[in-house]
Amino acid sequence: MPITAPGCRVAALNCGRYALMVKKFFFVTLLFCYAIALTLVLLVIRFPKEDLLAAAAARLETVVPGVECTIADAGYHHPLGLVLDTISIEAAPLGEPLVIDTAEIRFVMRHPLSRFHTRLEVLGAAVTGEVVLDRSRETLALPAVSVQGFDLAVAPVSRRLDRQLSGVAGFSGNYQAPLADPVAGTLHGMIRIEDLRLSLKRQILRETEMQFDSVSAEIDITDATIALSQGEAAGQNYEAMFTGLVRLATNWRDSEVAVAGQLQPSSGYLAANPQAARAVALLNRTYGPGPIPFHVAGSVLEPVFQFGPVRRP
Repeated sequence: MPITAPGCRVAALNCGRYALMVKKFFFVTLLFCYAIALTLVLLVIRFPKEDLLAAAAARLETVVPGVECTIADAGYHHPLGLVLDTISIEAAPLGEPLVIDTAEIRFVMRHPLSRFHTRLEVLGAAVTGEVVLDRSRETLALPAVSVQGFDLAVAPVSRRLDRQLSGVAGFSGNYQAPLADPVAGTLHGMIRIEDLRLSLKRQILRETEMQFDSVSAEIDITDATIALSQGEAAGQNYEAMFTGLVRLATNWRDSEVAVAGQLQPSSGYLAANPQAARAVALLNRTYGPGPIPFHVAGSVLEPVFQFGPVRRP
């Protein structure tokens, strides 16, 4: 009896999608750094606020071609601090408009033109870190960045997936990029998603929703490639380990995923689901006792799941 897509592909794909959104947040954070000096000076000298907001948005659009920005409000916080409210960013790397509720930027007193403490509030998450500009090497970095409380239920991802998605995600890691191209950087860190819930278009082992108490993975993003390693997913029904690779194209349908790992259904789940237990017994006879190998390949939007090891051409 064939079995399709138990939730390990969900764990891997959501780690990849979430990581991409984290990288987008870094991109937006870095954009603000280009405009901060001009904006702060204008605030201190009491430049008319409406002209100030237009000037700050125009500065961002000039420095980074293809970006459209609007800022609803701004305020100066002593010492050397700036708060921007309701910022709307439109840019090709973001895919769709991103609205940031609040952006707080503070200069580091000893390095006022090269280091900034930042905090963004967006999609229910708090993104914090220090931006370091190294003009001699023409690089910028966030050496220790943190994302906490990212609510997947309000993220645009669920609309693209055309299914219900919920969970709370977090990230810790670092980001580095050329000063001339802030979005063309490298992201490394750890992602963790708590209480992940994902509705299914077709039943999987008699279930219409996949549930995991926690999903975590080490992640590296370079250019349009997302590499996942040391992936773990744990829930009441399943436990799994996985690694994977996601290659991003200009749209999600052309983006490709390749994930492999091992899945172990819980004894309680098998006892309560005789049909699943019979299928797992058949798989154990084929691949041996213990965790069942699986692999996922194909489009990010339409991945194909199969039990068994990856077949090499």
